[in-house]
Amino acid sequence: MFPHTITVWNQVSSNHTGGYTYQSTIIQNVRYEHTLAKRSTKEGESNESSFKLFVFPSEIQCDSIYIDPESFKNLESKVGYYTFDLDTYIGLGEIDSDIPAGEHYCIDSIYSPSAMGNDIHHFEITGS
Repeated sequence: MFPHTITVWNQVSSNHTGGYTYQSTIIQNVRYEHTLAKRSTKEGESNESSFKLFVFPSEIQCDSIYIDPESFKNLESKVGYYTFDLDTYIGLGEIDSDIPAGEHYCIDSIYSPSAMGNDIHHFEITGS
């Protein structure tokens, strides 16, 4: 039911060249759906690819701990933690890179339905 693995790149700081430094986390036992598409226009082609990710915290295998985006930003050391935020990139599969690489998507929206005890039941994440 949860056959996929993803790589999450969280932005951890900006660097001296105006770019960003990322921290990657591998998460197993998730499910995603993706559509690769392009649209032809007068100006050329535009990317219409889309991505939908389902993450059930009780099912995943990961060496890091999920925390909410605000708490993640306030951490002195982000090692051992990850989050889902609008500046996060998701790569399909296990990708060994310090920067977003391979087939990856930028997060557009995050929906986190809660269970009866107000714990996060799962995340539904869309990206492009």
